[in-house]
Amino acid sequence: MEGETPIAEAMRWVSAITTVAAMMVLPGLGAQCLANRWSWPWLTPVGLVTGMVLGMWYLLLLVRQDTASRDKTTTNTEADEEPEDSAGE
Repeated sequence: MEGETPIAEAMRWVSAITTVAAMMVLPGLGAQCLANRWSWPWLTPVGLVTGMVLGMWYLLLLVRQDTASRDKTTTNTEADEEPEDSAGE
């Protein structure tokens, strides 16, 4: 993001990575609890795979969004610069 201090950007990424990790692990843990309660052993791998897919999808979404915002910032910065005079003044 434009105008962000390095520590603010780092904290934003730490928050995003923590969210992705939770999205990957929590469905597996929930599925394991339900598998133990209902005696469905196949539910744990389904929960783990679902969590991994959701976590990777969200991570790709975050990276794509960050890349788009960086490209937009770069494009705006280049457009704001004044063109050099070709006469060599």
